[in-house]
Amino acid sequence: MPNPTPHPRFRTARGFTITELLVVVGIIAVVIGILVPTIKRVTASGRTVKCLSNQRQIMQAWNAYAASNGGRLVNPRTDAGWGQATIQARMDGQNVAPRDMGWTHWWVWAFNGGGHTGLVTINGSTYETLAAITSGALFPYVGSPAVYVSPDDPKETSAASAGTQAARRRSYSINCVLGTSRPNENTNYDAPFMAAMHGQAGDVSVFKTTTLGLVRSPSRMLATLVEDDAAIYNAEGWVIQPDVSVWVDTPAPWRPDAITMSYADGSTGTYALTDRRLAAGWEAKNHNYVQPPDDAAGFAIDWKFFRDRVDPGVLPDSTYGF
Repeated sequence: MPNPTPHPRFRTARGFTITELLVVVGIIAVVIGILVPTIKRVTASGRTVKCLSNQRQIMQAWNAYAASNGGRLVNPRTDAGWGQATIQARMDGQNVAPRDMGWTHWWVWAFNGGGHTGLVTINGSTYETLAAITSGALFPYVGSPAVYVSPDDPKETSAASAGTQAARRRSYSINCVLGTSRPNENTNYDAPFMAAMHGQAGDVSVFKTTTLGLVRSPSRMLATLVEDDAAIYNAEGWVIQPDVSVWVDTPAPWRPDAITMSYADGSTGTYALTDRRLAAGWEAKNHNYVQPPDDAAGFAIDWKFFRDRVDPGVLPDSTYGF
């Protein structure tokens, strides 16, 4: 008598072979290898969008402040603690020292004095306090301290370990030539800015941009950008040497492929460094980094991009021969 056919539900299940498991694991590894870089790019892109949004909000506040003050722009200065003898801040047609101007129009108040505490020293490092941001001329129009911090800023996370006062309060600086009566309102910069004029102007007053109407080329004029000052907080406006390829200040090197900025017309943009080695030089030197002169590798192209956006329409565009 033949054996009966086994009932289907009692059939022995066939397992995966080692070869099949290895194939599956290999496929999963390939998929992960494809997804991880994509996720990183998407995440980085999201941070860029947020950083640009912050600067767009700052520029909206910048314009609102001007509209409320007869066209008068905020001043890019933040700190009166250095070089007071060389600084001339024009108020009502008169040159007055910063200590006498009541800090009028300064966008951030990162200084101590007169009952105001805008800076604090913790473990030997100086930080801006929240009061430096909230007392600044722009804050009533911005409304949130978070807008002043880039999501790419690595020092922003210091708050958790060093206490709330040690947080990185601000990742952005304003162009030192925007909202001032002379370059950086510091007489030390008069000579290099005039040297770059190639004899086209005879008086430093040509750089005056205290009102919206005095900005010659708002769509090309740099307004804000990410900066990582060695002082931890970004002291004063952002400045670049206009007559030679020297980075007095530098853009933040956190994203060499997407340095974020805004322009005086309220638009925003990003810039990718042509020479990626430049970011390492910025980090090592931070201030007064001398970029090699232009050659076949295009070393000075990055300096030229930012330099030509300091005061376009007034300062002639640079040549690679600088």
